[in-house]
Amino acid sequence: MESLNRRNLLLGCGATLICSSEAIASGAIDEQGYVAIGGIDQWVAIQGEDSARPAILYLHGGPGEAQSPFLSTFTDWRHDFTVVNWDQRGSGKTFEKNGEATPDVTLKRLTDDAVAVTRHALERLGHRKLVLVGQSFGALLGLMVVRRASM
Repeated sequence: MESLNRRNLLLGCGATLICSSEAIASGAIDEQGYVAIGGIDQWVAIQGEDSARPAILYLHGGPGEAQSPFLSTFTDWRHDFTVVNWDQRGSGKTFEKNGEATPDVTLKRLTDDAVAVTRHALERLGHRKLVLVGQSFGALLGLMVVRRASM
């Protein structure tokens, strides 16, 4: 897989941006479960009516907020996009699985995790690009991901 760089990411803060994407396979996708990210199991959901449609990684607020209880909020989005939701380190189902002993809940570690989740989603979907949509703290995290990807 090619390296992650600024050309592979777009960041939407307060607005949804659309990018072109290529998919290996198309069709509905509804996967939820744990993925080994940053040395721990982290919860990720990938949902959409057609996995060939542009992918969005939704970066929730917090830290400590979780997205897993609110997947139905994205039902309309899944008509036009493949939506990736992730409960960040120390949040939601990722916290349930790993508890208070979750190591290294820092901005650097969360950024590394977000880059790894991005790579996981791109590989799983066969896409070259995705859109980052950051809400509250997720907007800062998204900016850090784009900054890291440009290095």
